[in-house]
Amino acid sequence: MDTPSSKSTPEQRQAWNNFLRFVKEKGYSGSKDLDKKDQTLGLSLLEEFNAKSPIKLEKDFISVAQKEIADMAKGVFPDADGDQAVVMRRFLPDTYLNTPSPVDGWFGSLTSKMAYPEFNYRSSSGHAEDFGADYAKFVKAPAFDIYKNVARL
Repeated sequence: MDTPSSKSTPEQRQAWNNFLRFVKEKGYSGSKDLDKKDQTLGLSLLEEFNAKSPIKLEKDFISVAQKEIADMAKGVFPDADGDQAVVMRRFLPDTYLNTPSPVDGWFGSLTSKMAYPEFNYRSSSGHAEDFGADYAKFVKAPAFDIYKNVARL
């Protein structure tokens, strides 16, 4: 499969994560049923999600998500420069780093568990900011400096 050349938007990344939550609610997150050769199940789940979602995901977006998520495991984040990405990568769980899905455009069992990282901040005084998968917004926020300081520990 060719490497996807398009880049996701924050809205698409959030829609992807919502799609994965939908798949989990249906009981198929990580299911080997998604690995069947005909791909019918994964694509029917995507169609069902799109029917209910204000942001539609095309089948081609599967390979975009796979590529970007594999890149993030290596320290390359959309909308973040090298130093920012290094900080963000430090907050990814080991399971995220150790279970990459191949970039093959197939919504299989591995891909069904690969969400875009979401960032948020909650201060001890109760101030809260939810950046979701909008990395450009996150790296410009004062909360990012707190993440940088924690990452140095």
